[in-house]
Amino acid sequence: KQWYQRRVRALKTLSGENNANVFMTCNLIFFKNLVDYDMAENKCRDFKYGMGYTYTGTLATVNDEEKNTEIKTLLNLAYEKNSVGKNKWNADQWVWTGLRKTKNNYGFSYTKVYNTSDWEWATGENPIDFHKWMNNMPDQRKQTKHGVVYYQNQMRINHDGVWDDTFTYKEHPYACDYKGKIRLSK
Repeated sequence: KQWYQRRVRALKTLSGENNANVFMTCNLIFFKNLVDYDMAENKCRDFKYGMGYTYTGTLATVNDEEKNTEIKTLLNLAYEKNSVGKNKWNADQWVWTGLRKTKNNYGFSYTKVYNTSDWEWATGENPIDFHKWMNNMPDQRKQTKHGVVYYQNQMRINHDGVWDDTFTYKEHPYACDYKGKIRLSK
């Protein structure tokens, strides 16, 4: 237990998240603090601990059931699932991952077929076969806020491992891919 606590303290210090709660697996680092999509993406990009200085971090790529299960497990560790009085749409019921729609942004589109070539992981690759979209999602609604047009073109995952598209300004915890080792000395 002491080893784990030292590891978490080191992660918090090096990530600049001294007051954040951090959870991790061998593949992912989950940050409990609520941030918008762009901030989450930047924090993952800047996070290099244990991955070497040439590595650029990314929001999590969820390309199989195992990774999807890891994400929902970490979310369940960090936040209680929508218990009495909690709405399933609350910010702490979702986690940002690295899937974003990069082409053909039209706005509301129930009739549009999910086209993997329109979506891109933070790593630059298109999703292949694996996805867990909610029914009738992605719907990619459009909204104007403070004179700026936003599309629901960022993906988030809930406690059940189900995907939803939403607006970039929403705030959620986030998960970064982790490809390194943590070494701590006494």
